Amino acid sequence: AEGSVALLVNGRGDAELRGKHLEALLSHRVDGIVAVGEAPEPREPLTVPDGTPIVYAYGPSASADDVSVVADFQRAGRLAVAHLLERGCTRLGFVPGPSHPDGGHGWSAGRDRRTGAVAEMAGCTSPALLALAREEGSFDEAWGWRMAARILRADDRVDGLVCADDRVARGAIDLLRARGIEVGAQVAVIGMDNWFPFTESVRLPQSSVDMNL
Repeated sequence: AEGSVALLVNGRGDAELRGKHLEALLSHRVDGIVAVGEAPEPREPLTVPDGTPIVYAYGPSASADDVSVVADFQRAGRLAVAHLLERGCTRLGFVPGPSHPDGGHGWSAGRDRRTGAVAEMAGCTSPALLALAREEGSFDEAWGWRMAARILRADDRVDGLVCADDRVARGAIDLLRARGIEVGAQVAVIGMDNWFPFTESVRLPQSSVDMNL
């Protein structure tokens, strides 16, 4: 609207390609750079010789001197738990994702979502809450299925499942349906990310915390 022009380049996770793209942008005398990370883990800062300002988005800079705009994954965990408690759930199970560097991209998001969810559970006054949060998982449907089954074996009174992301939540939902458990009425499920292939463009839409990504 103000006559600005945005130049978009994709480094594809390749440091050499990213450096070439950066040189090309600087040759066009851009006024500023937004560096978007492919994962939420800290990344090495870019070197810009002429002092062009840079803001890091999603994947923060490893330098505390830089400006980074990141998602609040701990708050996402808290919001998910709070939502199920508000709708009347009294006994929750948490289906985690990865929370260690060995878990690959997204492990820090999994860690922070787990921290937020467990903190919200610990601070509530509802009846006993179940949190199997020491497990180390992955962001996929197969893991959601297996972990939901494990939670139900541990406590068949669980009436809500908080899942680390939408893929995990879909796996948990599939497990519940396979067992004839009515999703929502008997066991509520919520994921995180609000990824449309799972929350909108499906026969059975699911609840999710929108990270506004």
